[in-house]
Amino acid sequence: MMKKSLIALAVMAASGAAFAATSNVDVYGQVRLSVDSVDGAADLRMADRVSRIGIQGKEDLGGGMSAFYHWERTLSFATGVLQTDVAGRLAYGGIEGGFGKIAAGNVYLPYKTAGSASLFEDTAADVVGTLIGGNNFDKPAIGVVYTLPKLVDGLSIAVGTASDTVGTNQELSTDVMSYSAQYTNGPLSVGVAMQEGTNAGGDNTSITDKATKYNVGYNVAGVALKATMEKVTVSGAAKDNVALSAAYPMGAITLAGVYVDSEQANTERYTVGAVYSLSKRTNVAVAYNNDTNKTTSADTGTITVQLNHSF
Repeated sequence: MMKKSLIALAVMAASGAAFAATSNVDVYGQVRLSVDSVDGAADLRMADRVSRIGIQGKEDLGGGMSAFYHWERTLSFATGVLQTDVAGRLAYGGIEGGFGKIAAGNVYLPYKTAGSASLFEDTAADVVGTLIGGNNFDKPAIGVVYTLPKLVDGLSIAVGTASDTVGTNQELSTDVMSYSAQYTNGPLSVGVAMQEGTNAGGDNTSITDKATKYNVGYNVAGVALKATMEKVTVSGAAKDNVALSAAYPMGAITLAGVYVDSEQANTERYTVGAVYSLSKRTNVAVAYNNDTNKTTSADTGTITVQLNHSF
């Protein structure tokens, strides 16, 4: 605990940030390292899969209200470089209470946080942002997100707006709106998310982009089944994406598989693998991933072995 506190103080001193003495500061991070064998490559490849480090905290304001903050950066364990670009990772503050939760800064919009049927995120078999939810619908944006208070048990509703520009003039615009509604009841979960506009291309060049996705999940006989159906429209071209996944835990081992048919990326993918939990914070994942180009039918296979550690 003392080690985390010392690290937090060092990070804050380096960034010039000042926090109230009454606020708690938690340091967290993820180490994501893989060794991959790719068809056609003579040698094995080592890659960092979006390792990161961050600080977060919350202060009790009384009356059921609290203030919170979150600051994160990419930390490559392959190169030792701490990335400093704001656009790449989360950095926001906010307040919450009986009225709900408001977060402002570099945030994930509701479309992103609604999730998908993906099971191998931050690995060589990651489908998020490439086959599902791509074209900047998956990235953080300078904006504001409001999560409504719980109206019904199991129901979560969020709405967000973001800048429709890139660069220094981060002007919020209703041209970029994002919504999500998710409901969970026992083994069943359903959700819908919509977003119109991105800030990918500068002033008002991407406000016609839009996406809609539907998520369904069901747990049966210990197997977690998920499906995502998505339509992404970019520059007037509509593309349909479908993802199906299944995960089955057997003690410390979880068997998993994902199938994706993505018109957006013109790719059909299937992935099978297993995750072995060494502890609550550390696991090793092994997977085989196959991508097929829907036009040429060319296949690319990848075998990946990955170490994941969270702190």
